[in-house]
Amino acid sequence: PTPRDMVSTPIPENEDDSISLLSADPLGDFSLGDRVLVVGHGIGLLRFKGKVDFSPGVWVGVEFDAKEGDSDGCHEGRRYFTCPAGHGIMVQG
Repeated sequence: PTPRDMVSTPIPENEDDSISLLSADPLGDFSLGDRVLVVGHGIGLLRFKGKVDFSPGVWVGVEFDAKEGDSDGCHEGRRYFTCPAGHGIMVQG
């Protein structure tokens, strides 16, 4: 494209602003406490939504009604949410 075909966008003054512009929340319509379906596992409550220490991107923690998960809300030594053992799972959003 030629310069006149390009659209100008303001460049953020600091790094934090640029990160927020580039990383929109793909789970913005979901709130903690929402009932959610995790394919292959079942229905549960959304207990955590956000960034984690072990992987990039947005992750969610779900507490299942039945023993459908593999955790209690702790992953690799860090607690992201609390639920009975075997009722929780962390899933990348």
